[in-house]
Amino acid sequence: MLYILILTHIVFLIGGFFLAKYYFLKDSFLKGKAEGEFEKEKSLFYNNINDKESLTSDLISNKLQLEHIRGKEIGIKEQKDKLTIVVTPKMEIIDGFFKKTAITSYVTQVNYEGFPIGGPQTNIVEKLEKFKDENMKYAIDKLNETVITVANLLIEKHSINTPIPKLFKKENVKISK
Repeated sequence: MLYILILTHIVFLIGGFFLAKYYFLKDSFLKGKAEGEFEKEKSLFYNNINDKESLTSDLISNKLQLEHIRGKEIGIKEQKDKLTIVVTPKMEIIDGFFKKTAITSYVTQVNYEGFPIGGPQTNIVEKLEKFKDENMKYAIDKLNETVITVANLLIEKHSINTPIPKLFKKENVKISK
């Protein structure tokens, strides 16, 4: 008999939880629905009264947004015009005891209104081991071709002012021992 009493209390307890949950969910749903209908009626009522004001304010805000976007684009273009990237070819020959090594590279420097931003960045194009003086023309031609290609890519891809680099000459080769 005690088991039946305990079992019925547990069943009524669980049933009470489910009924309370159902009641409060339904009650909050009905309250939310009523508040939502009130908000909808309120917005319709005020929009009908102030329809001219709301339309003009929407038009003004759209006009201001368009002016802001246009101003941003003009500002970005002006700042890009002040930015330049200078590409300089560089060749260094290291004369070792048994062999010569040639390192061809180019240096990029970002400038803003003529002032450098950060340090120059050196990009190695080719490192030629066992370099011979007969191959000098090949190395210089390849370096010049690479530097002009890099300058053209900077102009096309980022539309940044990049002066056409001066061609590298044999007299500019730095020889270190």
